Amino acid sequence: MACQETHCPVYLAEFWGSGSLDHYTIFVHTTDGDRGEPRGPIFHVTGSLQNGMVYETKVLSPTLSATFKSLRHIGWISHDRFIDIEVIALTVPVPKKQYNGPKLLVPRNQVRHCQHWAAETIEELRKGGVLSPLAPNESALRYVQDHDGNFVLFVEDSENPKAEMEVEE
Repeated sequence: MACQETHCPVYLAEFWGSGSLDHYTIFVHTTDGDRGEPRGPIFHVTGSLQNGMVYETKVLSPTLSATFKSLRHIGWISHDRFIDIEVIALTVPVPKKQYNGPKLLVPRNQVRHCQHWAAETIEELRKGGVLSPLAPNESALRYVQDHDGNFVLFVEDSENPKAEMEVEE
C-alpha cells in the first residue's frame, strides 16, 4: 500500500545480515515499482563495528534485494513532515568503531549496531510527532519471503509480540 492522499506508510525493513545480526532500515513506501513491488527511500546506517558506520539514504525497492527478509508496518508519515525524517535521522548518533580486531573498545553493554540506530531513530521520530503510530484497530501489515522466493503480505495479530521491534544483541 503506497502513499495515501495525505500519508505514506512507514516500515521497518529487515535484510539478512552477516553472522547472527540482520540489517534494519526505515523504509517509506511512496510508490509502486514496475512489478507492483513497494518502492521508496530507506534510511539506515552502513559499515561495520570494526570501522564504524555512516548514515545513508537511497531510493529502492527493498523486496527486490537478494537479502530482503521482511517489511513490518510501524506507522505513518504525513506528506508535509516527510523532510523531517532525514532531519531527525541525522541527529541520532551513528555507531562508532567498537572493535580493533578481536579487542572490544567499549563496554559490552554499550555496543551499538544498525538495529540500535533504527530503534533509536524510530523512537525519536515518534517523540517528534513525525511518525504517527498505527491506530489501535489497525492491523500491522508485513511482507515476508516464503521458501519459494515469493513475497507474501499478511496481517499480524495485534496481540502477537513479534509486532514489536526486537533488537538482537
